[in-house]
Amino acid sequence: MFFIVSFLFLGLIFGYVEWRFVSLLMWPFWIKGIITLSLLPALFNLWIILLYGNTLPSWVLKLFSGSLVLLVFLFAATFLTDMTRLFITVSTILPKIIFFLCVGLSIFSVWNAAQLPYIKKITIETPLWQSKMPLKIVQLTDLHIGQGFDGVWLQKVIDKTNKLNPDLILITGDLIDNSPKELGEEMKRLLSLKAKGGVYIVFGNHEAYHQENLWREFFKEIGLTVLQNENISLTVNGQKIVLGGIDFGANYREKEADKFLQKTFNGADEMALRLLLAHHPHVFKKASQYNVFLQLSGHTHGGMIFPVNLIVKLSNKGFLRGLYKNKESFLYVSDGTGLWGGFPARFGSFNEITLIDIVGK
Repeated sequence: MFFIVSFLFLGLIFGYVEWRFVSLLMWPFWIKGIITLSLLPALFNLWIILLYGNTLPSWVLKLFSGSLVLLVFLFAATFLTDMTRLFITVSTILPKIIFFLCVGLSIFSVWNAAQLPYIKKITIETPLWQSKMPLKIVQLTDLHIGQGFDGVWLQKVIDKTNKLNPDLILITGDLIDNSPKELGEEMKRLLSLKAKGGVYIVFGNHEAYHQENLWREFFKEIGLTVLQNENISLTVNGQKIVLGGIDFGANYREKEADKFLQKTFNGADEMALRLLLAHHPHVFKKASQYNVFLQLSGHTHGGMIFPVNLIVKLSNKGFLRGLYKNKESFLYVSDGTGLWGGFPARFGSFNEITLIDIVGK
């Protein structure tokens, strides 16, 4: 059903672009035919990535994904042009300019999405942190090893992270896009992450798509801690911290949020600083009722590009990227350290390694 719905939805977008843009181009028929053929792979992009993404050559995946990125840009540009036509006469040369602009934006967006993450620094002041030394947290999220990125890229991210000398490294889901059999050796690279207080993981929705239970066993065997609706107590720089990890699996479920939060913080020290790892940002408003000082999330990829960012924001309760506050609680939603291979494009968002300093006030 998902594949049929996605095909029909993309088919509507494709048909609209063909009708309102490609057919109106004052170019020879054969050129317009080439444009149409370049957009056709977009209709099957999700099918190819989800069914064959682990077996096809990378150039094939890039062909289908690049076609989808171009289709999205052309759709947005065509819609805005049609809205403009309601009020003024549009020059016949404008569609040609739009086409080359969209091609350029697509190439840049795909290139930008493939870059090593930059270091994004955030400082949060609070009287709850009483140590003279700041709490130095590095967040990694949405690595998507297996479709978006490989082990060589992951090692470069690890090396860049270790240079920050953090107290904690917290990974908030969607690490993988394949099974332990295919990616086990690559993910062992995570053992080289270095943090004074340790490395902790919570799963996201993509782990649920790729043998989640086997991945739990794998990480347990190699000695990495994965939190599943539970908490652990830590002491960092002389101050107590409770670190909780909440896991909704493939989909966030609002009706079960309280039950999951209660389980996650069961027996937790009421006086300790509470941190929450939650792949889905949706749970933030409820989490703030459980004295969570800081929730770290991913999942949104920062919206990637316009107009996809509008849909992503709407489907994530208004949370898209950056720092949010609700009363005395904070939420940070990362743009993602990597990106899913099914739509590898960034324009206005960037791959990031997030460095968060919590300091006394």
